[in-house]
Amino acid sequence: MWVCVSDVFDVNSIIKDILKSAGCQDLENKTLDELLNLLRETLSTKKYLLILDDLWNEDRNKWLKLGDWLEGGERGSKVLVTTRSLRVAEVTDARSVIHVLRGLSEDKPWNLFKKMAFGDGAESSDPGLEVIGRDIVKKCAGVPLAIRTVGGLLYGKTKDEWLRYKVRELPEIREIDEADDGIMQVLKFSYDHLRSSLKHCFAYCSLFPKDYVYDKKMVIHLWVAQGFIESPNGEDNLEEVADMYLSELLCRSFLDVDEKGVDGEVWTFKMHDLMHDLAQKVAGGECKIVNFKGGHNDRGIRHASFILEFFSEEKMMSPLDLHKLRTLIFLGGSWHVLNFDRVFSRGKHCRVLHLDYADIHLPLSSIEKLKHLSEPPTTLE
Repeated sequence: MWVCVSDVFDVNSIIKDILKSAGCQDLENKTLDELLNLLRETLSTKKYLLILDDLWNEDRNKWLKLGDWLEGGERGSKVLVTTRSLRVAEVTDARSVIHVLRGLSEDKPWNLFKKMAFGDGAESSDPGLEVIGRDIVKKCAGVPLAIRTVGGLLYGKTKDEWLRYKVRELPEIREIDEADDGIMQVLKFSYDHLRSSLKHCFAYCSLFPKDYVYDKKMVIHLWVAQGFIESPNGEDNLEEVADMYLSELLCRSFLDVDEKGVDGEVWTFKMHDLMHDLAQKVAGGECKIVNFKGGHNDRGIRHASFILEFFSEEKMMSPLDLHKLRTLIFLGGSWHVLNFDRVFSRGKHCRVLHLDYADIHLPLSSIEKLKHLSEPPTTLE
């Protein structure tokens, strides 16, 4: 079983995701007690391996409570936690074995960089370019994601451009260390050299939670609806241009392919956790997953997504300026609790309404208030 935990350590959500990963269904309306009983039944006769990915919780009591509920497996069952914080690793369990992962060693960083900067199996005929490239690779400290993004940035660039990046821009980035700050600076360096239109598309993906599987056609619809796609001559098919945008973000490792069709066409894609952090950072206050936990000023949001576990209609109506919203995304679950007529009457400038398999019954009178919505393009249906 594999569960992406990420920033919010919400026990109900974690248990649901564990059960979903184990193949259980119809979990949305179950109480915590019902979920725990189902978890015990599911694990009681199994020897299991559970991966809890990208954990950030430093509260040992929360961890111990979750650990107690995972005791039901057969002898030899294991829980593997991945985290970017040594403190988190230490609070998980006194019996834990901690493995600190290091960067790639020997020639592996250079081989990966060559693949990204020159193309598969290609070599540079210019020895001077290799010297510059090896110096740039050292800045990445063997971190594969950093190597891939910088290599993708330099693909097709001239020797003078390589030299400019090495001499003028990369020295401003401090060495990568265990704190992740250096990695984020390298990724931000690559982001800063994206075209403006690609920056908007990349940042917009932060509206979905970490480890989310994005449907390519759906994302293209959203980008087009928000006006992020630019036609150079004003006559190009915007969906086809958006497809090229997506291909460029994939080639430069800002996004990762999840599934392809038999013809090689990308169907779904994902985003690395660090890239998701970067997308949230560069989106600033405009794009946000609203969790209503307080402590944030949400009035500047233009694009908002909502997760059912953290939802409250009263809280939704008070901190958000719905008149300014251009995107409303509801992620999964049953949203019968929400008065959509009330919400839509205040969100008349919305250009995207995305329900993501949510259980919602929308009266026509509510939909008619969203005057800027249009049918999805038929070319991608």
